Amino acid sequence: MLRRIDGPLGETVPAQRPITLDDLLSFRMGHGHITEPTFDPPYPIVTVPNDLQLVMGKPDPRTPHPPDEWMRLFGSLPLMCQPGERWQYNAGSLVLGVLVARVTGQYLGDFFRERIFEPLGMQHTGFSLPIEVTRELPDYYVTNFETGKLEFQPVSLGEEWSKPPVFPSGAGGLLSTVDDYLFFARMLLEHGAGLLSAESVELMTTNRLTPEQVASSGKLLGPGRGWGYGVGITLEPDAAWPVPGRYGWAGGYGTTWFNDPHRQIIAIAMTQVSDFLWSGGLVEFDQLVGAL
Repeated sequence: MLRRIDGPLGETVPAQRPITLDDLLSFRMGHGHITEPTFDPPYPIVTVPNDLQLVMGKPDPRTPHPPDEWMRLFGSLPLMCQPGERWQYNAGSLVLGVLVARVTGQYLGDFFRERIFEPLGMQHTGFSLPIEVTRELPDYYVTNFETGKLEFQPVSLGEEWSKPPVFPSGAGGLLSTVDDYLFFARMLLEHGAGLLSAESVELMTTNRLTPEQVASSGKLLGPGRGWGYGVGITLEPDAAWPVPGRYGWAGGYGTTWFNDPHRQIIAIAMTQVSDFLWSGGLVEFDQLVGAL
């Protein structure tokens, strides 16, 4: 583990214990995005993975490394903090994707298709889709804060997403549709709907973080929110939602989804503008659904 988060990669101290499956599922493995003093500052532990093309953040462009090589490179890096100490977004899902493929002996996309997508009728979800589908991927925009203007962002074209990736990213490599997303969300709202056990869904949607870990998460979680296994969870009531317990997550490209198990509500918004997350759109959407 790094002696200090902004220090050279060679200055380390021993980890106090091994990383567990719970650490990966709850994003407390000791590696992930840094939120302070800024988001992913140019520390060596941030810049070196970028130089290695590990693609720890945005899923585009994809990493060129197959899973075993990706793990070898990632394993050459020290941890940012002790396992179980802090909540840090994203890296746990990347490692989990490799772990699932190794345990099952399957390509991750095949496992997802056989065990999740086909049983739920998710016909337009995968790490790649036919070219006639991927050509319809919408453009992506974000505001340039220097000019104040909304700008088109160059991302990979549909041709790339029509081919299976070398590394199927368990963190952000899937393509899907609103309808398919609804199928998945409904399965969770229905306590697994026979695909998962009700106990598994309960584990996924129960907060795993301490108050100190929530507080150290920065703006990624925010006040009154926790984290289960792969989803954020509201821990405190507010005017629009007097009963806490909603779970879901918002995506960096301008999407959001949450389930409310108390009112049996599924809410999904798919935009193609990142500003939706910080311009007030995300908060307004949450309040509008709460007022239904």
